[in-house]
Amino acid sequence: MSYHDQQPEKEELSARLQKLFDLGALSDFELITGGFLCQNFTLRVGAQRFFLKQYRHKLSQVVHQVKYAEDLFAAHGVPVLSPLKDRFGRCAFYLDRNWYSLFPFIDRKAVTIHELTDVGRETLARQLAQMHTIGTCVKKSIQPLLLWDRDRFFLEVAEIEMRLEEGGISDAARSLIGRVIEQKKKFVSQNTFTPEKADVPFDTLLHGDYSYQNVFFSPDQVAIDYLFDFEKTCRGPRTFELARALFVDAFDDGWGEKNRERAAVFLRAYQQVNPITQEEFTLGIRMYLVHMAHQLWIEGKILFRDGNEYIPILQAHSYRVEHLFDDIESFAHALYQKAS
Repeated sequence: MSYHDQQPEKEELSARLQKLFDLGALSDFELITGGFLCQNFTLRVGAQRFFLKQYRHKLSQVVHQVKYAEDLFAAHGVPVLSPLKDRFGRCAFYLDRNWYSLFPFIDRKAVTIHELTDVGRETLARQLAQMHTIGTCVKKSIQPLLLWDRDRFFLEVAEIEMRLEEGGISDAARSLIGRVIEQKKKFVSQNTFTPEKADVPFDTLLHGDYSYQNVFFSPDQVAIDYLFDFEKTCRGPRTFELARALFVDAFDDGWGEKNRERAAVFLRAYQQVNPITQEEFTLGIRMYLVHMAHQLWIEGKILFRDGNEYIPILQAHSYRVEHLFDDIESFAHALYQKAS
């Protein structure tokens, strides 16, 4: 678990931006709430506004891979929100033990799950399918997707449970976290499906966090104007990212029939650009749900960083956790047939 909260000093940041980007003095500097794994800021220099992204990665090798992914997809026509280059031609810079990128500020908000239409889901799916086609052409060495690990789960869950015992959160949050943790512990204890048993090639450059939260749509949602946040880019199986995106974009507010219909819309649009077999799709669904069951970062954010703003995210997460013991193969097959 990692909950990095270090914020740059305004004066030092201002001096570095002036030196690297030939900007004037920094007049305004504000933290943006809602960053899940890193801190982001809005900046103002005179009449100009910028977006400053702090990377959770400390190694330049990993940050370089993020920049590589942005450049690669942008070069193939994907509407990536690209960072500004400094006087050395770089897309990232180092300051006080952290890497940053400076982006133009886009004055709009991502849609919510309730604002996302089926047209938007089709747009998201087609773009993802295109990116997966592009992503198979990568020859560069890229970090692989890190999948679930049972030992790591139990290493971390003990810390979560001890923190729950200490209190300091609302009864509602404690109840929700406790219920989710118990369901995850039961599932992880019984799970025998290891990453080694997932017979699928890690042959595609993935966005890593592809969802409606990380795009700016056109007003009618028929196009994506900007795609951003490649922080989790990696090499992995496309079916895993397809499953993850499908769940986030269709099941963020429940597990009912309307959510299945949304999922069918998403999968159908993806298939029109980049077909996938039922077997491969089913494997991706299973991989994603097992991986999700081993994740504890949302609970950790709430408990260790007073992150009450993450409670709605945990609520959406809990919808999936409640169905971990369903017949996942039948569920995936039914989605695939519905989309056909």
